[in-house]
Amino acid sequence: MHVSKNQYTRANRLNTGGAHATAVLAGAEPVLSRRALSNSPSGGYAPGAVSCPSQPLIRSARNISDGEAAFLEKRHAVTDAALRDLLGRAGMTGFDYNAFIDSYSPTVALAFSGGGYRAMLSGAGAVKAMDSRSPGSTGSGQLGGLLQSATYFAGLSGGSWLLGSLILNNFTTIDALQRSEDLWDLEDSILAPDSLSYYSDLRDEVNSKADAGFETTLTDYWGRALSRQFLNWTDGGPGVTFSSIALTDGYKNAEHPFPIVVADERHPGELIISLNATVFEFNPLEMGSWDPTLYSFTLLETLGTNMTNGRPDQDNVCVRGFDNAG
Repeated sequence: MHVSKNQYTRANRLNTGGAHATAVLAGAEPVLSRRALSNSPSGGYAPGAVSCPSQPLIRSARNISDGEAAFLEKRHAVTDAALRDLLGRAGMTGFDYNAFIDSYSPTVALAFSGGGYRAMLSGAGAVKAMDSRSPGSTGSGQLGGLLQSATYFAGLSGGSWLLGSLILNNFTTIDALQRSEDLWDLEDSILAPDSLSYYSDLRDEVNSKADAGFETTLTDYWGRALSRQFLNWTDGGPGVTFSSIALTDGYKNAEHPFPIVVADERHPGELIISLNATVFEFNPLEMGSWDPTLYSFTLLETLGTNMTNGRPDQDNVCVRGFDNAG
């Protein structure tokens, strides 16, 4: 695993230390259901105007956000208990893991690379092995519980398809996704659908965004098509936003790792990604970059708002719904 300067910066700021309360580790497998919300003001794919939140829309990247720090405090109560169980089954000698966790409360992060469906499925195999809810994953020498021990879950491209499939569908299991009749139906290509209305539905969804005054690209069509494979909503949830994850009980109770989608900057017209490209992250609270070229974050919920010097061009008018989960 390669740790970049930006990952080190984040990791350097994350250790909250101290002991935390024990929490339930596993329990019954969750039902394959919705976790995020359809909260675009238009009710569909088009973003819309709303009143701005009271907090600043842009901040410096000198630290993680207050919201993320609050999540970490709750999450460590879950991860410490899960990590004790995992290390207790590991049979390690000469290492007092209880004392280690009591004094340090480790931060564990899982990161999944890009590579389309191949990356999604190979990552899914790893997640299945790391998930204590998977049958046979908690035996001797097995890794079940590592997922429950994770504070962070990050994905790039195909890795983010895996992340979204799990987090946006009630932090479900890989088993449930494999058994689903509606999701991960990968034998049917999103480019060769059964329904004649498929392409017209995609066109109508993307056109609604354009009609609302927002630029659209091929990525809009690609995202709407993929959503139909990955999101347990009618038509892939045209109004479902990534920021709405933070409004759900599962997030508020820190029942799953803090999700981060990673992306590289590429200027219009560029055909390759340069080695010094700005690295962006999207989490349920913010979008931004730790890179010194930007070193700022903005609220994900209000992404798409035109601003000058950190303030909306229209007084108290912000955009919501631009951060479509697909």
